[in-house]
Amino acid sequence: MAAGDPEGQYTDTYGFRSSCTSGKCTATIIGGPAPRNPTVPQPVQFTWDGSSWTQVSDFQWDCMMPDTTIEWDPARADVRYTPQPDGSLSGTMHTDILSGACQGTLEINMTAERA
Repeated sequence: MAAGDPEGQYTDTYGFRSSCTSGKCTATIIGGPAPRNPTVPQPVQFTWDGSSWTQVSDFQWDCMMPDTTIEWDPARADVRYTPQPDGSLSGTMHTDILSGACQGTLEINMTAERA
């Protein structure tokens, strides 16, 4: 069912704070709009794995049913942003909707640029 739900393109602006201690680097969103889905864990924090900024979260997918009611299905998102030569970050969000009417997988391509 999720495959039939169109996902429009949008742009948001976020502020990040990064720090590196004991060989571990993290970047935390400290400003910008709240997630469109209220079940996404906060704060959103990315970890540097040596080549990309990564983040994994468990949340509930808001699956719109044919009667327009919402069914909340368990999901897991794996986000990866990789630095590009022009200074931008190229990313993907791989989401597995684990069960329910919207069970399945989707991939969303993303780009992050300095404002």
